[in-house]
Amino acid sequence: MQNTYMNSGGLFINDRKEKENHPDYTGKITVDKAGMYYIKGWKRSTKNGQPMLSLAADYAPEDKQPAEFQGEGSGNSGIGGGATPNEPTPPVNDESPF
Repeated sequence: MQNTYMNSGGLFINDRKEKENHPDYTGKITVDKAGMYYIKGWKRSTKNGQPMLSLAADYAPEDKQPAEFQGEGSGNSGIGGGATPNEPTPPVNDESPF
């Protein structure tokens, strides 16, 4: 089982890229609350030698957050604009090959 670290993730070469507008890299990031994050990345290789970007995220200071995220506190989790259960989730890019 792979460890999951809060406010971190990885981008891997998209081996399912079929069209020019598909992303070159895909991956996941786990964050502890909705809002704006500063991200940074390091060039790494997977155990199989494939190139990847290792990511880390830092929650931006409260005064730098967009108005919709200011004062939310750490109880709101997830990505996608801070949608609540009664609010629709933003649409997913249909051009993604997966």
